[in-house]
Amino acid sequence: MCVRHDEWPNEKGELDFAGERVYLTVNGRKCFASNKNLGLCAKDCQWKIKEGGELHGFIALSEFQCEIGPDDEALLTFPVVPEWC
Repeated sequence: MCVRHDEWPNEKGELDFAGERVYLTVNGRKCFASNKNLGLCAKDCQWKIKEGGELHGFIALSEFQCEIGPDDEALLTFPVVPEWC
């Protein structure tokens, strides 16, 4: 299976054109991720995941356009669609 680089956070926790597909729901309100252009991928543009493998990453809270308090409850919506490769 493969996940395209533009659908997965980079090593800084940034997302490429996350727009309305990635958001936190914080106390009932949606906080959308930033719409950054991280550039065009020239080669090796997919993370390849072998059978039984895992793909790890993180999304920086600074990517979201809202303030989140220490007692706030947040739910992440982060759809990822792997492809056969």
